Amino acid sequence: MTPRRILGLLSLSLLLGVAAFAAYTERQARATLRPPALRERFPFLRPPLTRTDVSISAPVPGLAPRVVTVTTNSLGLRADELDLEAPRAGLRVLALGGSVTECLLLDDAEAWPHRLQENLAARTPGPVWVGNAGVSGQMTLDYIVHAKVLVPALRPDVTLVLLGGNDLQAYAEARLFPASFDTEAATTAYAERLYTRVTAAQLALEPSYAWALYRRDRDAKAQDYTAFYAQMKARRNAATRSDDLPDFEDALDVFAANVRQLAVALRQAGTTPVFLTHPSIWRDDLPPEAQAALWAGYDCMDCPNPRYRSEKALGRALAALNGVVLQVCRQERLECLDLAPKVPKTLDSFYDDAHLLEPGSRAVADAVADFLVSRQLVAPPR
Repeated sequence: MTPRRILGLLSLSLLLGVAAFAAYTERQARATLRPPALRERFPFLRPPLTRTDVSISAPVPGLAPRVVTVTTNSLGLRADELDLEAPRAGLRVLALGGSVTECLLLDDAEAWPHRLQENLAARTPGPVWVGNAGVSGQMTLDYIVHAKVLVPALRPDVTLVLLGGNDLQAYAEARLFPASFDTEAATTAYAERLYTRVTAAQLALEPSYAWALYRRDRDAKAQDYTAFYAQMKARRNAATRSDDLPDFEDALDVFAANVRQLAVALRQAGTTPVFLTHPSIWRDDLPPEAQAALWAGYDCMDCPNPRYRSEKALGRALAALNGVVLQVCRQERLECLDLAPKVPKTLDSFYDDAHLLEPGSRAVADAVADFLVSRQLVAPPR
């Protein structure tokens, strides 16, 4: 056999090997990814199939340097894949909330919704899927629209809502208000700002699902939050902080009305709502190192000299909002977990006012799992 013939056979073998590997990779990708059938109409909370490497590159109060990975699935959620076209199997749970649910400074596997999924999977028969639909800054009005748009699209058995924290910040900024979403037009108008517009490639996943996964990792974004947290924490600690809560009774009435509207919307969507009271580190006797880690309670984020509520005022206010949640649950016969006292108010659990470190995330996941099992909202333990 001539050298040219040998070279030709080797080249052919190499090409066949590459083709076989490409076909295998594509088959595996198509067996893994589960995009919605009507992608152009699906309410994507975030762009699907993305990766962001989030970092703290230098120590700031409450936070050591870290790099974590935040990914989205084919549905634009921080969750495992979910096939909406397949027959229902197992338990499906959706977690609505703000940044404390999103867990932006925790790896995918450390965020409490994913830990909840692992906890429930170990204690109940059948598959378990928990979708993380937390988005920084979102509050009860946003969750009402999700109940009317996103929840029906996902059809969860149980919808968890961790609420109150961003409603409190909205009160501090004088933007806590009631709204009615009793018409489709009102819901559609509000939803315009909640759901993302995705690219044609993200919608189609063509020409290759495997290429889409490769592109997700190749195009990963890097976000360093060191400067943001350092500035926000330093600014709060340099400011005068007030213990007053003017007109807070009106805020409680607005919040209660919004919570009731949310409960109705979730029930109408055919899911079992489970409300969670909001944990925080706030207490009257915070040590100096915990004080230095705080940054919430401002009346304007972008003002040169914002005014701040103290941790004492914020603690009283959040306790009152949590009390409203519990009261509405009693009055409307809703499932409600008083989560707030189950997360220790220390820098081991929180890296600032309310955002969770790994131990805090585990405490939330364990408490929610115990509650769901004890209330028989999931299959009974093995």
